Order: sequence, then structure tokens, then C-alpha cells
Amino acid sequence: VNIATRMESDFPKLLGNIAALALVTNSILVAGRGPHAELWSQPPVFYFGVAAPIFIGLITATWMASMFRLEKPERVAVAVECCYQNT
Repeated sequence: VNIATRMESDFPKLLGNIAALALVTNSILVAGRGPHAELWSQPPVFYFGVAAPIFIGLITATWMASMFRLEKPERVAVAVECCYQNT
């Protein structure tokens, strides 16, 4: 594999990971600001209720992708799409 080709394929992955981390960090920092921000003072059941559909969808989508005998990279793609659709 040519080094230039590898760099071309790895750079978008790295850029995507950095963008995702920046988005999550920004969301956490912005969500807790303001006089009426009560996001972090909710009972634990609130956080479970928010996260449960994402994980249930992720598990179900991955299981269904396995039942359809998709290749592993395709299963990951299905899982990622499921997370995007449920968030």
C-alpha cells in the first residue's frame, strides 16, 4: 500500500473522530449553562430513559444485521446509522 494512499484514507477518519469529539464536548459544556439549565440535576431514571432507546435500537439493529448475514463492516455501518437515527 502506498503511503500517500494510506494517508488519504486515514485522514478523513481522523478528521471525523476529531469532529465527533468536539461535538460531544461542546454539547456537554453548552447543555449545563444558563439560569434554567437543569439537565445535570435530573434523577437517574431520566438519563436511563434518554439512553435506553439508543441502546435498544443499536442492539436490535446489530442483531438484525447479523441475522441477514451481513459482513462485519456492513454491520458496523448499520449500527452507526442506527445511532445517528436515534439521536
